[in-house]
Amino acid sequence: MVKCYAASLGNCSDTQSREHCIPKALWSVPKINVEGFSWTHKNTEPLPVKNLASKILCTTHNSALSYLDAECQRLFQTVETFHAKQLARGNLPRSSLWKVDRADFEGTILERIFIKIAICIAQHEKDLRWAGTNSEAIDPPKEVINALFGKCPLVSPMGLYFAMSVGELVTNEESVRIQTIRHPNTECFVGAFIAIRDWQWLINLSDTEFSHYTARSMSGQQIGKDGTPPDYHLETVNFAAKGKLSGQINIDWDRVDH
Repeated sequence: MVKCYAASLGNCSDTQSREHCIPKALWSVPKINVEGFSWTHKNTEPLPVKNLASKILCTTHNSALSYLDAECQRLFQTVETFHAKQLARGNLPRSSLWKVDRADFEGTILERIFIKIAICIAQHEKDLRWAGTNSEAIDPPKEVINALFGKCPLVSPMGLYFAMSVGELVTNEESVRIQTIRHPNTECFVGAFIAIRDWQWLINLSDTEFSHYTARSMSGQQIGKDGTPPDYHLETVNFAAKGKLSGQINIDWDRVDH
């Protein structure tokens, strides 16, 4: 029997596919550093990229989401390029001039990328159940699936948050670090902290404010309850060098999703 977390949409194919938690095109090495899954050790460990794939989608629904993987790859390639230029320009004389690099992304597409990653993370957690519906990991709430497939956007406080703290070091190391976020009373899954190449995000898939939950940034700073609030629907990421703008990523949340 085909296993597909989007079965509630109907039209599943009879063929199983393998779904990567993080698009494999992001990585240039066969093994990446992974931390935070229940089946990994407490500390970061190198794991084969292929180990981060599971049989959790049929081919029909996997193909329907393939462009999200392409956009995820573009996002992190842009971040890597802008960060490298930021570091290089930081070594130039202060009088140096350069053309500011810019890139545009559609916010709802980025949000759907992280919904997809969070759903995949949920499949790797033993005995996990979804907040709100108490359904098994393979059966996410309908509103989450509808948002993933672009049928209806998530409504605040659900959605994507940027979770970088001021002064945190970014190395763009080929790594993934995750923290599942659970409801404090039921232990059901409400979202995840996701750090890819040191860039840190939170995805909230419940209707409860993140101020009720706690995550820790890669530097150990507390995010959420009694800590730094994450930035909901971030619109701009700036890369500065020598006190000047080097690169800028603009995220448009007003465009109609397709």
